[in-house]
Amino acid sequence: MRTYELTTIFKMSDEEFSKGKEFVSAELEKAGATIKSQEDKGIREFAYPIKKEKRGRYLYLETELNPAKVIDLERAFLLSDSVLKFLFVKKES
Repeated sequence: MRTYELTTIFKMSDEEFSKGKEFVSAELEKAGATIKSQEDKGIREFAYPIKKEKRGRYLYLETELNPAKVIDLERAFLLSDSVLKFLFVKKES
């Protein structure tokens, strides 16, 4: 298991944010990950439109995860309507 930082961007509305947050948590749980910390970073404006959106709500997660499962999670996030953008970064020990 490795520690990863996951930053996800959702549409601005509270409904979309909570739906997306539940989706991400469920997918991480399904992959056998443990969430160490979770922080709502708020709404920020983009430098360029992402899926026709000009602003989005950011969620930062720190999670322990099997490296082989990252690809499966990326695929699930790409197919999701609620996740605008995401980034996995391996955290140094």
